[in-house]
Amino acid sequence: MSVFNKLGVGKNLLEQRVLNEISAMINLINKDIETGIESGKYDIKPRIEVCVASIINLLLFGYQFHGERSHEFHELKRLVIQYMTLVGQPDAQILMFRPYLYNWPYFDKIFAKFQEYIGRMFDFFDRQIEEIQKEANVNEYGEPTDYVTAFLKEMKTREDEGYTMIELKNNLLDLWLAGQDTTTVTLLWGIIFMIHHQNIQQKVQEELDHVIGSDRLITMEDKFHLPYTSAVVNKILSCHLEIVLHMLND
Repeated sequence: MSVFNKLGVGKNLLEQRVLNEISAMINLINKDIETGIESGKYDIKPRIEVCVASIINLLLFGYQFHGERSHEFHELKRLVIQYMTLVGQPDAQILMFRPYLYNWPYFDKIFAKFQEYIGRMFDFFDRQIEEIQKEANVNEYGEPTDYVTAFLKEMKTREDEGYTMIELKNNLLDLWLAGQDTTTVTLLWGIIFMIHHQNIQQKVQEELDHVIGSDRLITMEDKFHLPYTSAVVNKILSCHLEIVLHMLND
């Protein structure tokens, strides 16, 4: 957390980065609608996925998945899907809770798959870390603007405290796996909830129109002035968590 604190987590710097990415997503969605929607249907999921991934990647590596770097999102997304699909299999979950089975027949093949997917994600991280190291001064990284730069800076003086390259890559893996899919699914669940409860959607819109208006985006400072909207968001988060826990128990 000490690394994140230096990046402005919980401060205006990070919030502005998130708002910029949301603005870009909204503009793209508006362009999609203006261009025309076939059969009256629109799949918003790809836009949300890229937006969430860009925010995570901006925080971790300092750049978004736009333009020439958009293919990197699809590469990493494919690896994450492969890994999460494997994690969801019953035999893989047995191995996760009984790691001593990793070299047993049958389970050794599942373990090899885990190693393959993690290794390919680490290869992706290695390329980004190397790029940051090349761009930074050898002896001074300056004021960190992304997680990797901040971590590398700490490594220079605190390697004996756990600031190692393998720890950095493990942290990047955890942040990607925990952040991308969970955030995207939660946002999609929220949209579905609002579609099926349009009376609630209308009340939220009325509160937003009254407090925010239409000339700016919401900020964290607005939270205390939006009691109804905050309650709806909390309910969406709790409902989504309840469904996930129910599915795991089944």
